[in-house]
Amino acid sequence: MTEIGTAHTITEFPISMAADTIVAGSDGALWFAARDRNKNTIGRITTDGAVTEFPIPTPVGTRASVFTNLVAGPDGALWFGLIRDILPPVGPLMAQPWIMSVGRITTAGVISEFHLPSVSYYFFGITAGPDGALWVTEFPHKKSIGRITTTGEISEFPLPSSVPPNVFRITAGPDGALWFADRFKNQIGRITTDGAVAEFTVVRSFGVTDITAGPDGALWFTDSAKKQVGRITTTGAVTKFRLPSTADVRVQRGIPGNWGITTGPDGALWFTETAANTIGRITTTGELTEFLLPTPNSYPSGITAGPDGGVWFTERDNNGGKIGRIARTDEDSTEHIQATEEIPPTEEMPTTEDTETFHWAKWILYLEIATSLAIIIAKRLK
Repeated sequence: MTEIGTAHTITEFPISMAADTIVAGSDGALWFAARDRNKNTIGRITTDGAVTEFPIPTPVGTRASVFTNLVAGPDGALWFGLIRDILPPVGPLMAQPWIMSVGRITTAGVISEFHLPSVSYYFFGITAGPDGALWVTEFPHKKSIGRITTTGEISEFPLPSSVPPNVFRITAGPDGALWFADRFKNQIGRITTDGAVAEFTVVRSFGVTDITAGPDGALWFTDSAKKQVGRITTTGAVTKFRLPSTADVRVQRGIPGNWGITTGPDGALWFTETAANTIGRITTTGELTEFLLPTPNSYPSGITAGPDGGVWFTERDNNGGKIGRIARTDEDSTEHIQATEEIPPTEEMPTTEDTETFHWAKWILYLEIATSLAIIIAKRLK
C-alpha cells in the first residue's frame, strides 16, 4: 500500500468560487477561474494568499464565464476560453444560444476577447504554442484544433477522424508540436504548427483528460475513468501507472479519478486525485507519493507549479472553494509502482472488454455534465 506523505505542508486559502483551473502568471502570482456561468470573475492570488477578483465585462443581455483552463500567453497576459450566454434563457439549457470566444486578461486586470468564426460549440483546452500563438481544442461541431495569434487572427485545422472527438486539454510538446487528449476516443493526438495531425491509440484508457510536457522529453497525462497516470513518448509509445489509492468506489459513482497534471519545480509530475481527495506526485521512474488534503471532499482539480517552489491547486468543494499550496519539507515515504502496461505505438482497436469500459466512461462524463447543469438550473431558479 502506498505510504501517505507526511513531511510536507499544505496551506489552504478560501476563495469565493469553486475554481477548477489555476496557472502561474508572469507577475509572480497565481491566476484562477471557475467554469461556472454564474461566476463572472477571474481571480488572482499572491504567494502570501492575498486574493483579487476581476469581473468579466457582461454587456446587457449576456452572461459570461471562463470555460477552459487559463494559460500564460507569450505576451505576458493570461488567455482562456470565454463562453457568453445570450439572455434571457429560453427553453432547455443546452438549446440556448451561446458564443464562444478567446479571452485575454493582462496582469493589471484588463480583459479583452476575440470572437471565433463559429457559434454554439465548445472548446475545453488552450495552450501557448512554440510559434508564439495560442492553440485551442474545438468540439463537437467543428472537430478541429484552432490557432489564434495574440492580435486575434484565427485559423482552424480539422481532425481527420470521422468519430466524434471529445478533445479536452492541449499542451506544447518537447518536439515543437502540440499534443492533445481525446476523452472519448481514448487517443492522444499530435498536431504540428503546420496542421499535420497524428493520433495514437491509448489502449484500455477511457478518460484521458489533462496532458502536460514532462521533464523527461515525454508527455504525461491523467485518466479520469481508469484511475491512472500515463506517459507517451513523442514517437507514440505509452506507459501507464495505475494508482493504488482507494478511490475506485467514488470513481464508479461518477466522481473523476484524476484531473489536472503538471511538472513540478522538483522535476516530478504532480496531479490531482479528485475522487481520493489527494494530491499525487510521481517521478519519471515511478516513485509515487500521495498527500491527503485536510479538507474532506474538497475535489482538487487544477494544478500548477508556483513561482515560489510550491505546487498550487484548486479545490472546488461545495462550500465556495479554496486555493491550496503544497510544499515538501523533506523526503516523504514513497512506493515504487511498476508500470501496469507498456504499449508501443499501435493502431490496435479496443477489445470487447475495452469497449464496455469505454461506454461506462462516457456515462461518467455524461453524469458530470448533468450534475453541472443541475447546479446551474438550481441557481437560476433561486
